Amino acid sequence: MLTASCTVLREFFYALVQLACALPRHLLSLMMRKKRLQHFSQLDKLDALDPAQLSDSPRPIHSVFIAVGDQSGQAHALKLIHLLKQRHPGIKIRGFGGDEMEAHGVKVLLPLADLNIMGFVYVGTRLPLFFKAIYYFARDIKQRTPDMVILIDYPGLNRHLLRIAIRNKIKVVDYIVPQLWAWAPWRVRDFKNADALLSILPFETAWYNSKGADAHFVGHPIADELPGINNNHDSNIIAILPGSRKSEIRSNLPVMLEAAIKMKQINPPLEFVLPHSHESLRELIQEILNGYDLEVELSFGNWHAQLANVRAAWVVSGTASLEVAALGIPAVIVYKIDSVFGSWIARNALTVPFVGGINLLANKEMLPEVVGRNISADDLCNALLPLLDEANYPLLQQQLQDIRDRYLLPGVNQRVVEIIENIEPNTI
Repeated sequence: MLTASCTVLREFFYALVQLACALPRHLLSLMMRKKRLQHFSQLDKLDALDPAQLSDSPRPIHSVFIAVGDQSGQAHALKLIHLLKQRHPGIKIRGFGGDEMEAHGVKVLLPLADLNIMGFVYVGTRLPLFFKAIYYFARDIKQRTPDMVILIDYPGLNRHLLRIAIRNKIKVVDYIVPQLWAWAPWRVRDFKNADALLSILPFETAWYNSKGADAHFVGHPIADELPGINNNHDSNIIAILPGSRKSEIRSNLPVMLEAAIKMKQINPPLEFVLPHSHESLRELIQEILNGYDLEVELSFGNWHAQLANVRAAWVVSGTASLEVAALGIPAVIVYKIDSVFGSWIARNALTVPFVGGINLLANKEMLPEVVGRNISADDLCNALLPLLDEANYPLLQQQLQDIRDRYLLPGVNQRVVEIIENIEPNTI
């Protein structure tokens, strides 16, 4: 008990020190932005992924602690859990997650995934819960030392859990490493101490390794679920994809709808669809749609099937933009930033040349990006029109296919497990 309590105090004071240092570190980072952009441009880009090669006789793994903090992390964890149980019968898995993990036989100590804590202000109100998680983690790994700790995404909390596990000489794998190459690069001091960092984008692997980490490119999780590439040269359907969070929808959907109205005036045969994965957001989306004189087909369910006949799209920056591109759908990557400060940060603080995952993979603006506070419907229309050009469409689709063939190969979970199984077990 005392050890876990002392650990919480230690991490609390560590967090205070980090908070006190945050402003000068950010200011220094701004001053060095050009140097960091240059460093990013000079990174060695990895070649195409190799197929997963799981051993027929894996090194036995008896117990793991898996920590996830949101629903997307839990979705990735479930696939790993299934494969680990398949290859290591009798394995005991404990950790932080949600009801779905518990339903798959995981002893969940705190339901962090079900709480889905997002955003700086909301996270601030839940700090007692985070320190409770630190306490539970420190106590649990002392009482039941696992063979390994697997941290999935969620860097704010997992940064502390990594430090605690390393101090207790427990092997740590961090899957879906934080995007420190775009922000807060000093935090690599903690993350590079993991026994393996598993990245989903090839350039971030090179970035982490240049900082002294042991990073491995395993591919993006979306690759395991992608259907075949679309070839919709003759379609008149444009997809409107405003994001998966309420704040994203409120910011981006109105300007997308205004652009759709203008596109309809330019090209009357065009039709518009808004496929979405989250039924819980139907009311919000429908409320915004009702404010515009435009027919839009709103649907929920199988997202990939709903995109099967789409020719082009406006899509909010994030995983969805990469997934749409991987489906062979030329798209305009959109992100409207409402706050003055947020817009300034996007222009002056990020140290990557693009925000879209497909453009970062291609190392060029393969798909147009419309990002900022003052973006307009005209901006979205002007960016979309060239993507509909019959002469350029097949070439752009082929370029998207080439990126998919190099960096979005299936077998992501097998590659993750392959690395996990090759880490030497704990000696304590």
